[in-house]
Amino acid sequence: MLTITINNSSKVTQFNTVLQNLKGISNCVLLNCDEKGIYAQGMDGSHVCLFELKIGEDWFDEYSCDESCSMGINCEMLYKILSCLKEGQHISMKHDSATSKLTIDLLGNSYDKSFELSLIEIDSDMVELPSRESTADIKFVSKDFAELINQLSIFGEKLKITCNDDIILNSANEFGKVDITVKEEDIVEYMMEDGAEVESYFGIKFIHMITKFANINKEVGIHISNDYPIKMVYALDDWKDQNDDDDDEGEQPLNHYIAFYLAPMEED
Repeated sequence: MLTITINNSSKVTQFNTVLQNLKGISNCVLLNCDEKGIYAQGMDGSHVCLFELKIGEDWFDEYSCDESCSMGINCEMLYKILSCLKEGQHISMKHDSATSKLTIDLLGNSYDKSFELSLIEIDSDMVELPSRESTADIKFVSKDFAELINQLSIFGEKLKITCNDDIILNSANEFGKVDITVKEEDIVEYMMEDGAEVESYFGIKFIHMITKFANINKEVGIHISNDYPIKMVYALDDWKDQNDDDDDEGEQPLNHYIAFYLAPMEED
């Protein structure tokens, strides 16, 4: 039996943001649950963008899983259910492994709503995600980065990111272009490998889609190298909480997060 409860209003917002926006990337998702928490991977239909979701059991107000289970969920249906969530409500989810149903309850603030979601069979292989250091590591204010991407998407379908002393974001079409120079004082953090320069291109519609997850955290981590997928990470805990234990040892691994890996495009 799997039982999940989220009462904290900030975490309700985070959880809702994650699950509602997954439909922009994949039609379905396989949530793998065990005593340690929830883990999922998924790709878009063109196999250009991959997401990785990890939420440990200690993140939830209540979490119990006495038997490992994998729940195949239709993202469009999940979106419709969570669209019924109102401010002040909390989320409860239950699944009995003897059934192919997931019960989702939206409780509190007047009306209590109970939904039954039919689970689906999904064949999904996990992708091994190697850990590697990036040439450039950037932390933007999430909403600032989302606004910049929204503006850049007006001008073209391809985003060019250049990293050296400053960060330059570029988008262009046959009639014009836009260059946005981001200085170090404009962002939260910027670390660049000495003497290196990054120049990479990405599909702006995918970056725009990823920025819809901005409500998860006030900051977004961006990790980029030439000829490698860009990695974007929204922590489900505050970044500061992750690093306060020992600043001298560098950034500590995140325990609860959603990460995106987007393959680069070729230069025209």
